[in-house]
Amino acid sequence: SSTFTQHKSEVIAISSDGMPSSTTDVIVSCDKDGIILLWAISKVRINSDDTSQCIIFRYPQRIYHIWVPSIRINNQDNDNLSTNVSICCDVSSLIGIIVVIAAQTIHVFSMERDEKIISFTIDSSHLNVNKFDSNKFICKRMSLSDEGYINIHNSLYSSDDKFLSDCLITYSLLGDFCSMVCLNSTISSYICPGHGDTIIIGTVDGNIEIYDISTLHRLSSIQPYVSCYQLDSNTNQVNSNKVSPIINISVGPNPLHPSIITANTLSGEIYVRPLPDFINWERNRNPSVLSQIVSGHIQAVKGTIQQAHNYISSTTDTIAQNARQYADEQLKKINKTSLWRGVGNFLGLSKDKDKDGNI
Repeated sequence: SSTFTQHKSEVIAISSDGMPSSTTDVIVSCDKDGIILLWAISKVRINSDDTSQCIIFRYPQRIYHIWVPSIRINNQDNDNLSTNVSICCDVSSLIGIIVVIAAQTIHVFSMERDEKIISFTIDSSHLNVNKFDSNKFICKRMSLSDEGYINIHNSLYSSDDKFLSDCLITYSLLGDFCSMVCLNSTISSYICPGHGDTIIIGTVDGNIEIYDISTLHRLSSIQPYVSCYQLDSNTNQVNSNKVSPIINISVGPNPLHPSIITANTLSGEIYVRPLPDFINWERNRNPSVLSQIVSGHIQAVKGTIQQAHNYISSTTDTIAQNARQYADEQLKKINKTSLWRGVGNFLGLSKDKDKDGNI
């Protein structure tokens, strides 16, 4: 019987992507010896209730190999060598490209042609190593854009392995240098939503920054611990948020045109914030997010108003007026609740003030 093809050494990098208009996903796995395998996983419906099952082929669709430099980890033992080298990878099924970075060399492969297109080395002069008096940099993360760009998160170190700075650098698929930016804080989270044209990073000081992948111009900077508040569900009191590293970022519902960004921190906070396209997305939703958020309050008020309408046709004017007055009071209470104020802040609206100037 046939057996699965597998890596002979430890897998240290993996990436996946869904094929457009297909039920097949592709996965790239890289091991520390430089073996790169491209796998295909198909989703098959197994019954009428839309239950699906994932099927992985026994053999990889493509096999590539790159040279990974060995480094000595024990100066007293000349025979002790290890491939303790940073390896990153990414795959785009839309443009049929695989990119693997080992040490300081970028390898670009074509899935369709089943061959390496180009290899090129990251130029240290592009990373301002002289400015930081650095002679070593390590590729921590990377993203491949469907627009034809490769973005890399590099960390610069001194000769005695002291961390100096984090940098973002962008190349084209043909190896042309595009742009570089050095950051004032350490990157703790990094994504390229939908293999699109933006890079979103979270930092250890709690900030979220959005960059254009080609020019690395900063498009937006968000401080969620300043612009958001945390509500204790037990006491209904607003708690002051503490600055904590951003460890995960997600955007949606469409990653290429996101309208909402969420982030969670090392200390456990979860932040949700609308992006500029939120209103357009919300307008086309049925039911809308806001209607779901306040559905309990609204349904209660609608019921009371309906009762008032029924009273008009069947009972005295006094009962009807009492019911209307109750409904009006409920609407006023809802407008004063922290829920509605929170929704207003969520949409970036200014808080209403009463006649005395109080919020």
